Amino acid sequence: MDLSPKTQKEVLSRYGIDTDRPIISQVSRFDPWKDPLGVIDAYRIVKREVSGTQLILVASMASDDPEGWSYYERTARHAGEDYDVFLLSNLNGVGNVEVNAFQRASDVIIQKSIREGFGLVVAEGLWKGRPVVAGNVGGIPLQIINGKTGYLVDSVEGCAARTIEL
Repeated sequence: MDLSPKTQKEVLSRYGIDTDRPIISQVSRFDPWKDPLGVIDAYRIVKREVSGTQLILVASMASDDPEGWSYYERTARHAGEDYDVFLLSNLNGVGNVEVNAFQRASDVIIQKSIREGFGLVVAEGLWKGRPVVAGNVGGIPLQIINGKTGYLVDSVEGCAARTIEL
């Protein structure tokens, strides 16, 4: 569903995200196959070139998934004390409306998976008209025409370079 810019701004401001600065987002589990550590590394490269860039990593956390919690903690340690990296989940009150707002407000949506099935968030980003930079794996190349509807990447550096161009 479409969201007005006012609603997007209201949602993002609840989480301390500045809509007047560049935003990159990835919506996926905290899981090694979704490569949130690589996304943080790409973001750091982008931030050196595009001052003020913010990163939103959004996931749905299950109370009975110890591996997800372990990888969340690893991701949080990797992010360190960078206050422009936002690790958000259903436990912070993030639901469908918030995910929609994050994606619509993003300057670039990343899905830097290193293993993937279909990759629904790729379809969501494309449908919302946002630039998508995604791993060249699984079902993602079936959705993106590289260089036309999005960009397929194979590395942290490639992800950062494409994101900077956008």
